[in-house]
Amino acid sequence: MAGTPDRDWFRAVSWNADIASAFEARLARARLTNRPQYLRIQATHLLESVNANNRIVGRQLLRRVITEFPENFQVKSAWEQLGRSLAEESRLDDSVEAFRKALLVCSESPTGNSGTSATIELQLAEVLIERAGPGDLEESTLLLDIAAKDRQLLKQFRNVAFRYQLARTRIAKRSADPAAPKLARSALQIAAETAPTFSRHPSVGRPDAAQAEIEELRRIASKH
Repeated sequence: MAGTPDRDWFRAVSWNADIASAFEARLARARLTNRPQYLRIQATHLLESVNANNRIVGRQLLRRVITEFPENFQVKSAWEQLGRSLAEESRLDDSVEAFRKALLVCSESPTGNSGTSATIELQLAEVLIERAGPGDLEESTLLLDIAAKDRQLLKQFRNVAFRYQLARTRIAKRSADPAAPKLARSALQIAAETAPTFSRHPSVGRPDAAQAEIEELRRIASKH
């Protein structure tokens, strides 16, 4: 219908000069309080792109949320998404910094980690385990101890429980902990769960282990 506003102007899946210009024009006309959300939503769509340049723009938009609207509710999620995107690009040092910023902002927020995935500690622990620098395994253990306190999250979201158990297994394996095989078997049991947690959303919270992770766990579980 003529005159109907384009409600997808902040959900572009690709990026070029024309799209950027149109986005900035619409952003400038939007209410100031809504701009951080529009920036972050647009960033989210670009971060899902297979195109590296689109993902770069997505991270730039997240940094705009952080620098232009430092007191906004969206900053917590922006730091979290930035950390996850950087980890996916194997920029582990930068990812660690971003996740630590996310935790700091959450600790200073009156609403805590509300607005995030509530798994920032787990995500940071995963990156530290992969980086495996001095003190990283020790820090990741402490982070997982914090993550374990959210029993309801681990109970309902079995995909999170699997990632938690996988992280515990990897720490045990690298620390030559004899508990590693038992932890691996527990992780494999979670990965095999198929019953949905939420009847109306059967795919939500279901374990989604990669084949490489399953094979890794089987190797560890086979050790006696």
